[in-house]
Amino acid sequence: MNSEVDKFRTDLQVLRETAQQVQKDFESCGLEFQIANQEVLPYEGLLASVKEQVDALIQRHSGAFQNLLYRVDIPERNFIQLQQTSNDFLHDLSRLILEREFMKVVTRKMYGPPK
Repeated sequence: MNSEVDKFRTDLQVLRETAQQVQKDFESCGLEFQIANQEVLPYEGLLASVKEQVDALIQRHSGAFQNLLYRVDIPERNFIQLQQTSNDFLHDLSRLILEREFMKVVTRKMYGPPK
């Protein structure tokens, strides 16, 4: 399935929907999410926005942060493992969140009803 998923990493519509999914999940936890306009690859630009928001969230809203992890469906064991093993926790956590959101969109595209 990896090669099937990889083709979506450069699909601008999938990336737009991923950004909307991220925004929806942040906002459902009472958090504001603004997407930064950056002159980089769309996926990497989205990752930078998620990282910026996660950094601010960790510093200010621990309860909301836990709600977000639950909403995005990040297993606690994955979070704990990252804390223990990551050299760049913030980056790796942000990538994990974005990857989960991306997979939600891709799964709907691949297995959902045709639009």
